[in-house]
Amino acid sequence: MNYIIRFTIGFLLCLLISCQNNAKNELSQKNNDSIKKYLNLASNDTLPFPVRDKYNQKAFSFIDLKKNDTLTRYYLNLSSFHYVTTHDWNNYKKIAKIHFLKSIDANDTLNLARYYRYKAAYYKNIFKNDSAYYFYLKAEKFYKRTNDKYGLAKVLLNKASVQFNVNDLLGSELSANKALMIFKQKKDNYNIIQTKLFLMSTYIELLDYKNAHSFLYNLSNEIKKANIKDKDYIEARYNSGLGDFFDRIKDYKREKEVTLLALEYKNLKYRDERLYLECRNSILKCDFHLKNYNGFPNKIINIIKECDDLEYVSLSFYSRICLSDYYLSQKDTLNAEKIAQQAYEIAKSHNSPYQKLNGLRQIGFTDKDKAQECLKRYDIMIDSLLGADRVTRNQFYKIQLDTDEITKEKNTAKKETVLYSSVIAAALFIVILLFVVYRQQANKRELQLLNDQQKADENIYQLLLQQQDKEEAARQAEKKRIALELHDGIMNQLASTRINLSVLSSTTDPAIIANSLKYVNNISDIETEIRRIAHDLNKDVFKETNSFIVALHNFTKEQNQNHQTQYSLELEEKVNWEWVSSAIKMHLYRIIQEAVQNTNKYAMATKGTICIIQDENNVCMSISDNGIGFDQNKVKEGIGIKNMTQRIKSIKGGLTVASTLHKGTYINCSIPITSD
Repeated sequence: MNYIIRFTIGFLLCLLISCQNNAKNELSQKNNDSIKKYLNLASNDTLPFPVRDKYNQKAFSFIDLKKNDTLTRYYLNLSSFHYVTTHDWNNYKKIAKIHFLKSIDANDTLNLARYYRYKAAYYKNIFKNDSAYYFYLKAEKFYKRTNDKYGLAKVLLNKASVQFNVNDLLGSELSANKALMIFKQKKDNYNIIQTKLFLMSTYIELLDYKNAHSFLYNLSNEIKKANIKDKDYIEARYNSGLGDFFDRIKDYKREKEVTLLALEYKNLKYRDERLYLECRNSILKCDFHLKNYNGFPNKIINIIKECDDLEYVSLSFYSRICLSDYYLSQKDTLNAEKIAQQAYEIAKSHNSPYQKLNGLRQIGFTDKDKAQECLKRYDIMIDSLLGADRVTRNQFYKIQLDTDEITKEKNTAKKETVLYSSVIAAALFIVILLFVVYRQQANKRELQLLNDQQKADENIYQLLLQQQDKEEAARQAEKKRIALELHDGIMNQLASTRINLSVLSSTTDPAIIANSLKYVNNISDIETEIRRIAHDLNKDVFKETNSFIVALHNFTKEQNQNHQTQYSLELEEKVNWEWVSSAIKMHLYRIIQEAVQNTNKYAMATKGTICIIQDENNVCMSISDNGIGFDQNKVKEGIGIKNMTQRIKSIKGGLTVASTLHKGTYINCSIPITSD
């Protein structure tokens, strides 16, 4: 259901936004290589468990838990598996929980199957067989929905092991044979032999010694011919199993021989420490039955200490039974009874019924006074144990039956849910599709209105520019007309007067000469003044350098007095304003006016800067503020910016506008210098 809902929602979102959401699913190559390296080291079964745990922790530290892609779940799965292998249950629980939640969230059937498989292994290792069986069944159901037949076979083999532990030997044999069939289909020789080794133990436990012996002989030849990894370890396991067979038929001499062959595998202690201790214990037990007592008590006491340190309860129990038998054979009944009592207490503390039976029997052998009482309790426990075995097997079958029924109900509910979800999804799809069509039409109409408005604004702006140009042309014509009249009328008359008066300089009368010269000088001053005025009227308002600079200072002063934004004016001294045309000055001035007006209206700025410098043959101007700025990708270009752009283009310059949200706006322009 989650998959269908996610698929439907994802498809609809694609229609709404017209693009796919590209997720970043891969780890960086560096982290990826580190994870692989440390996971490979953690899987090295020749290393001690603490060392493998450290490598596993190192690998886990590189996994990006923010992601939930296939690769992340795969790494979590491997890390969880390694902790199961090394029996580091605290770290296993932590990683297993993360692995489970991510698998549920992604509806990842394969990783859920793996999670249940390792959870079952956890319960199996802490001797909770009912929980282990339940989770192996769940893992089996999930694996059957995937293509991972190898994983299914491993689950079947482990389920067989749990059935073996509760004496459901026929059920165990059936599960193991199912696993064997899959391994044969896969031509996996290694696991074929592993499964046959397990079946060998099952046949021995069923007391079918004839078939067990034939099975062992064929398996021996198969191992010798097989080209498999860890062949030495497989041969060690085979020899250990063969030793169990000889133990059952009480051929202790041959049992010791094959068990010694198993111990010839040098790495057995690191590869499988439990099997290593079992082999050592079997050899000492054989020595006891063969009456080879040389150093016997000290050797078996050392094994007991190692088993206690590693919490190998079952092996510790049987080693104590063997030691009690030794003391009994030496007529040391006190130590024999003491060790037997220790073994019984171990069986009680771990609630192991078969071990409690053996413990009671051993106490009866070592203490004749308690023999009668132990025999009664032994009979009671036998009856109880037979009933408990029957209940346990029934419980296992009930778990399987309940699981099958739950699965059927879930499948039925899932089909109904899929049907309802499909109907709802189809209806939702139609509604959203209609909404999308309506929305697109509305957006289209809105866009058309905006385009029409923009064209109207542009037309108005062009009319304004044309009107300004006409007014400017009329103003210039009027100024030239006045200048021409001043120059041709008044200037000519004054010049003529000056010339006529200068004739008086030829007279000899000192008074007349002095008086005439005074008027002549006055007329010359008037002529100079009129010439200056005529010259001023015949050029633009920004023709002189100082007039443009004064206008800028006055504009800045007025801005700072009347508005929130306080501008500072920075003019480079080396700018040669005599080279700059009045047209450029006028456009620069208008751009400054437009930019400052926009800042006052929208920017909410407190400070601004107007800076003009000369860069070789270019005048460069920048206008900046510390206002709220705007997102250039979302805000359409306004008429103010268009005006600035057109002004700059008219004088062959370039203009850029840059703005960042909450960081202000910057306007930069550069114009090649031209003179009037």
